[in-house]
Amino acid sequence: LTTIKMPQNMDYWKVHDKLKERGITIYSDNNLISKRFFRVATLGSITLEDVDWFLKNLAQAIEESK
Repeated sequence: LTTIKMPQNMDYWKVHDKLKERGITIYSDNNLISKRFFRVATLGSITLEDVDWFLKNLAQAIEESK
């Protein structure tokens, strides 16, 4: 798992739901959310294109959840 610090303007649950619609699941628990962190699984054969795709979708989900 990779732990990511949430941007100040990010609502975890809104972004979580937006990403879920795109087939992406992020993970957290109340302790991490309160500290403004979430997790992404990074297992298997992940390419640079996969990382770019995730980051693009994350940015869009954050923007859409405002």
